[in-house]
Amino acid sequence: MILTEKESSMDAASTYDKIDSFKKYLSGDSTDGTEDLEDPFEDVDTVKVAQKALPAIDPADYPTHSQMVLEKRRRTVIVAGSQKCGTSALAAYLSSHPSIRFSKMKEVHHFDQNSNFKRGLKKYDAQWPLEPEDPDFEAQVEELGDLEEPTLRYGVRAEATPYYIASKDACSRIAKTFDREEDDYRLVVMIREPTDRAWSEYQMEMRRILDENAMKEALEKYAVEVFECYMQFKIPVFAQGLSLEEKTLEAYNECVPEEFMSLARFKKFEKVMSRQMKKGRASMNLRNAVKSQVKYNLVEKVQNCWEAKDPSEADAFMSFVDKISRSETYAVDADAFSAEEIQRLQKTKIKRGVIFKLSCLGPTFFEKLNSPQVAFSTDMQSYRTCKQAQATLDETSLTEVTQLVKACYKTPAKGITKQFLYRSMYAAQLQRCIDSGISPSKIFLIDSEDFKSSPSGILKELHEFIGVEDFEYEFNTPEDVHAEINNRFPTFELTTGWRFDGSTEEMPEKIRKDTTLFMRPFNLLLKEMMANGGMKGQKKYSFEP
Repeated sequence: MILTEKESSMDAASTYDKIDSFKKYLSGDSTDGTEDLEDPFEDVDTVKVAQKALPAIDPADYPTHSQMVLEKRRRTVIVAGSQKCGTSALAAYLSSHPSIRFSKMKEVHHFDQNSNFKRGLKKYDAQWPLEPEDPDFEAQVEELGDLEEPTLRYGVRAEATPYYIASKDACSRIAKTFDREEDDYRLVVMIREPTDRAWSEYQMEMRRILDENAMKEALEKYAVEVFECYMQFKIPVFAQGLSLEEKTLEAYNECVPEEFMSLARFKKFEKVMSRQMKKGRASMNLRNAVKSQVKYNLVEKVQNCWEAKDPSEADAFMSFVDKISRSETYAVDADAFSAEEIQRLQKTKIKRGVIFKLSCLGPTFFEKLNSPQVAFSTDMQSYRTCKQAQATLDETSLTEVTQLVKACYKTPAKGITKQFLYRSMYAAQLQRCIDSGISPSKIFLIDSEDFKSSPSGILKELHEFIGVEDFEYEFNTPEDVHAEINNRFPTFELTTGWRFDGSTEEMPEKIRKDTTLFMRPFNLLLKEMMANGGMKGQKKYSFEP
């Protein structure tokens, strides 16, 4: 039996009643007359046919969180953009809702980063481990069986990765991933006055540069201490091909100066240094190599990142490294090779200490940023030059502008760019998502200024769109929201280098004027798209086009 157009447009309640009847028919438990029907299935599973009819219904009307649990289905709510538009604040609200399970990480980056996407849905689902407070916890555990790490199977879950909307691949991957009967999804996109958003992104990038300067200063200040900590705690572990055990990791963390460890770039520094050690192991034939050889090769790799501060002590430094690497007491047990012995060797062999070679971190570790005048004018001129080469495209046509933006901006797999205007071209990005297979009715738009001034009304409408009950949050002022962000995502700034705080400097007036004029055609397209594009949420933005 194939559902007619009339049947496919029936309300959600009757649709679910029909599905229930079909299920009873299948199980033989029907007592409502469906047992007298001719076989409605033939070669088609009518339950799936009925469920496929659901997209014809307004997403705000089907199904609720309770229905999702009842039907053992799952909905994924994705805050897909845009950067510097208040997505962290929205994530703080959603993560506090009792019927929404938020991801462990604020930004999952599953659909935009190739390395994550290739790992498959199992890795993505692991962001929502099954917990006792989840709906029908025992039933889900029983359904999943003896899995070591069971994950949420039904109900509503959410994540916030604001680069998705700007990514060339994310929307297509989202549509294909969730185009299955048992899964459902919603996209939430926040927008902001485009010039303000671009300037805020530039300021955020500038703060990252300042963080990098702090890292350079700390590496100069603590070169000896960091070197000793690596030699004492990390090299022995990697020499045997092991990961850092908790005891050794704690000892290493206690060894590293607290000021150095608290830097935003510390995690990235650790990743780079780990790669150096892995290269040291990879270059050895471990089957035939004795541990001392492997260890020496690892130490040599790390040593390549440091050198004697005084060139005349280069030989003494090499001798020091050689003695450490060949020491019989240099084992996984960190206590066997004491800090006092390292200090004694340091004092007797290298009088003036060591320095860290920044080149060891590679050419991309430290970022470069042009002045705002150069950065913004270069971005605008680059687009205009590209547009001239695409002269046949009409800038007043949303479809053609989407093609133009796609041709002129080569978006990277990872979301750090110097193209500050690109992420403010909301209409082209939204249209690309729709062209990728995402229905406009699954997209909910929020103007960040309206959300900041009056969040409760927008949240109420969003709750309905998501399918969860309305909820009165305990925080509403900007100060409360910022505190909640830090409470919900305490390690976000440290692990990413990004900051939650906003712009601190005024945008130069000429740059603002030029940028606003440049963005006007894109804003006019967005205005039309919000009013008539079929998307949910706000139908107009608060800023002037």
